[in-house]
Amino acid sequence: MSYQVIDSLSYYTDKYWEEFNTEQIASTASDWLIFIDSKDTSITARFKIPTQPTTGDFCPTAFIGDTVQEIWEWFDKNIARADNDEFMQACFFILDEQTVEGETCLFIETRDATYHFLRCHFDVAMQCAITCYTGKTIEETTMGAFMRSGEVMAKARQTLVENGGLYIEGGEVKVDEYWRYLGEDSEESENS
Repeated sequence: MSYQVIDSLSYYTDKYWEEFNTEQIASTASDWLIFIDSKDTSITARFKIPTQPTTGDFCPTAFIGDTVQEIWEWFDKNIARADNDEFMQACFFILDEQTVEGETCLFIETRDATYHFLRCHFDVAMQCAITCYTGKTIEETTMGAFMRSGEVMAKARQTLVENGGLYIEGGEVKVDEYWRYLGEDSEESENS
């Protein structure tokens, strides 16, 4: 993973944090991001974004080539069950090969000895984490519609879903039926 990708995730995370953080819990969302690049929990290397070079150099990780299942199992055993309060135990992100191509990551929600995941753009990644942190599950929110559809969740798409597929073009209100359908799917999940 390049440091440029990590800088990009940090940028979008901080941008969301500026909107969300009305109580000034931390100075930036980057203060909450911890990158784990070793499977050895006794020496798990963690770093904060601003201290790293932005030259595009490769950032090595021990998780390259692992499946979502394998990473979740490692996380469940070493973070969630270890009751390590340095980490948010209900969710995490995976930066993978597709991350480099489109500023997306896998958002993994961990609950009740299982996991759910969806691919999301960096512009909604922290929002997914905060939603999870507040106790809601992927299934209960708009995230569930994206997870079930296989679509990448991004801010503009999320807005379309939440607005029932409605958008304005040339001063005229129009309906995108596909996104309207995803919005109905999301509402059904929230009501069940």
